[in-house]
Amino acid sequence: MIKIIRDYSSTNVKFFLVGNKAHKENERIVSEEKAIQYTKEFGIDYFIETSTRTGMNVEKLFVDAAKFLYRNYCEYKKENIENKNPSLIIQEESKDSSNCIGGKKNKTKT
Repeated sequence: MIKIIRDYSSTNVKFFLVGNKAHKENERIVSEEKAIQYTKEFGIDYFIETSTRTGMNVEKLFVDAAKFLYRNYCEYKKENIENKNPSLIIQEESKDSSNCIGGKKNKTKT
């Protein structure tokens, strides 16, 4: 499955492997060592074990994912600016941005 995704996606797609229900150690099917082996074998970018029941590593997963994606975005943006890629054009805010999320609302006098 990972090979198919890599074949048909952009080169900057990142893969996360998240093992859930870490609190059920005695019911584990995949060992941590095997999961780490998978990450190396398939070029997975990030691995973590979590438990939503106990909260173990749940917040860490989301914080790490946000940091990871932001760094990836910054690298992408820097590469495209350095290469003067026209596909990365930052548009200035238009005068009428009432349709935009977080945009200015038109104020009318009554």
